[in-house]
Order: sequence, then C-alpha cells, then structure tokens
Amino acid sequence: MNDAREAPTNDPTTGKLAVAALVGSGAGEAASSAITALMEAAVKRIAQAIFFISIGDSVSFSVAESSGDFRNFTSHHARDVHEFYPLVPELATSCVATGKEGFIPLLAVRVTIFPHMGICIGFSFHHVAADGRTFNNFIKEWASLSANSCFLINSFPSFDRSVIKDPYGLEEIFLKELWKRKSSQEMVIGTETHVDLSNMVRATFVVSSLDMERIKKRIISKCKEKGQPLPIHLSPYVLACSFIWVCLVKVQNQIDQLENYYSEEDPNYFGFIAGGLTRLDYPVSATYFGNCVGFGRSTAIRGELKGEDGIIVAANVIGNKIKKLDKEILCGAERWILDWEVLFGSEVHIMVSGSPKLNLYETDFGWGRPKKIEDISIDRSRAISLAESRDVQGGIEVGLALTKSQMEAFTSFFIEGLKILQ
Repeated sequence: MNDAREAPTNDPTTGKLAVAALVGSGAGEAASSAITALMEAAVKRIAQAIFFISIGDSVSFSVAESSGDFRNFTSHHARDVHEFYPLVPELATSCVATGKEGFIPLLAVRVTIFPHMGICIGFSFHHVAADGRTFNNFIKEWASLSANSCFLINSFPSFDRSVIKDPYGLEEIFLKELWKRKSSQEMVIGTETHVDLSNMVRATFVVSSLDMERIKKRIISKCKEKGQPLPIHLSPYVLACSFIWVCLVKVQNQIDQLENYYSEEDPNYFGFIAGGLTRLDYPVSATYFGNCVGFGRSTAIRGELKGEDGIIVAANVIGNKIKKLDKEILCGAERWILDWEVLFGSEVHIMVSGSPKLNLYETDFGWGRPKKIEDISIDRSRAISLAESRDVQGGIEVGLALTKSQMEAFTSFFIEGLKILQ
C-alpha cells in the first residue's frame, strides 16, 4: 500500500518533516503471498524452519523525491495505475547479492517526498512473515515510537508459533501440496503476471453506513415480499461486498454483450481472507506475531447475480461462508489450496484484500491521520481493497483497479445502484 498525507498548509517550512510522514499499512505482494500465508497460518512449525536472523541482516530503505501532484495521488477519482509504481519499493525474490541464495527478504520501505506538500511511505512485505493484523500492529508501534520518543512498549510481540494448534494435521497436508506444486512448477499464487496494465486505472469508492443500511432494508424487504428466508449474516462487510460484487458482475455482463464470452450458468467466485485469532476456540495473545487466517470462497451462478435479486444471492453466499468460518476457522482447511487455485483459475472471480476492521487510518506518526491509503497489489490480482473510510464515519473505502471503460461502467452502476436505494 501507499500511504500519503497532506502537509499542514500553515507551515510550509516544515514540509519535509512535519509533512505527513505517515507510514501506511502493508502493500506489495498481498494477493500473491496470501497462499503462503494460508499455509503458515495453521502450519506453525514451518516458520521455525524458514525464518533466519543473522548479523548484517537489514531492510531495504530508500528515499526519493517526486514532482508529481500529491493531491492527485490522495484523491478518489480514476488515475493511471503506473503513476503509483515508483512509490512502492521492489521486494527482492532472493538475497543473491549478499551471498544468501534461497533467502527471501521480508520487507522493503520507500519514502517519497513531495516538496512542501507531503510524504508517501510505500511498503512491500511478504505475507509469510505476517498477516494484515500483525503488519498493521507493527506499523502502529513504529508510528507511536515516531510520534513520542518517550513511548514505552507495554507488551512485546509473541513469536511462539506453538500456541496455534494443528488438530487436523494440516502441516503435513500443506507441505505435501506445496512441494508437489513447486516440483511441477504449477503453483497458483494469485498474482496474474500477464494482466494488461496499459489501460488500467485505480479509483476509490465509499459505501457509507447510510448506504449499507439502505442495502440491508432492500434485502429484507425483497425477502419478505417473496417469502424467502433472510440471509443469516448482514454485517456491514457483507452488505458492502455484496453490492460491489453485483456491480462488478454487471460490468462483466456489459462486456459480455459485445464478446459473448460468459455463460449464464458459469460460477462466479468471491474470495476473502478471514482473521483467525478471534475465531479460534482457545485464547491466543493479541500480541501474536505471525499469520493466523482462514480462507473463504463463496460461489454463485452468474445469471442469478446479475438478476433482480442478485444482491440477495451475494449476501447469502458471502454471509454463509463467514458464519462457517466463525463456527470453525479451520473447517475444510485441507482444501484451501485447491479452493484457491479454483478461484484464481477462473476468469470471473473477485478477491478481497484488506479489512475495514484494521483501522488503518488510526495510524499516527505525529502528524495526524493518513491522507490516503492505497493497496497497490490489487492491480494484478483482480482484487478489491477494503479499509475503513477516513472521512465518512462508519463507511467503507473500496479500492478498484480496472480498465478505463470498465471503471466508467462500474462508476455508473455504483452511482445508479445507490440512487435506486434512496
């Protein structure tokens, strides 16, 4: 992600210091590393074999200056995805330069200064080391130290992987699946390296709490009208995701009218990562440093999603999957890798990156909240990013990366869809 902030306009002389030195939350290979995160989530002992610390280890940290338009970067409207890439550091795939072949760096940081305007801090990190919750906690600790030199750490992170139990023997299952795919070079990791980025733009949309309440009322009204049972879970997350999913299906349908590519009976997939610590049936310290996540893949028929009751269909399948994970986070975990490959092997899928529960905009390095947070990884993974809204209380920010024509179509469906609810 890129995290950029606006400098105080009343003190231009401090533009390079007091200017928004906010450090955003995780970025980089979020989707491509997620399968590794899923494995490490339950396979706690693997971490003992792959994490090494030695004298001379370091984190890549670079500083650059940009003449770009800071306000353009921190806005919501559609912008060329290529404009953001210089703000995020490359995360090396190995440490060959240091003579440590086979070792993979876990974090890289780049600070880009926009003179008299703001600072952007871009991160690339490997999810094998930390899930979104852990990385967010790490950044907030860093921010607290930066904001207050006298800051005292009340609780230190826990690196004890043994606290995560493995009652289903997932370690052996995941390792076999991992090495089987590595040996055959068939691993699907979630980043579509051949995505055409030449005409792609990114934009941010906000679904307010009022919007979500109206979506909920529409679902309840429709269900009562047709004598259908209500979806079992209508949280803000489910409501926002359902609405966005239906809008994206309509975009696909508009394209299909020209290309006649998709069938009405084709399955559409909606994937997401679920936090694991709060779903385990035994206590784990909130300071646990590592991965503890589950994977959910919801499935619906395309023709039903684009129909009159599409949002009810979406809310049902997403809500049902979340409730199953709530009941038992590791239920069906032995099929996660296969489910992941089915998801990313499909032309019609959506993956969620991030979560509004992480409260990313509460990060404060001493200059106030971030002006904007962007998840750059969604460009190549057909993912949408979710975060709590910075300026709309109770709202959810949704980040998308689409072609220009798709973004125009999505914007139209998004605006019209919300108007209908009023």
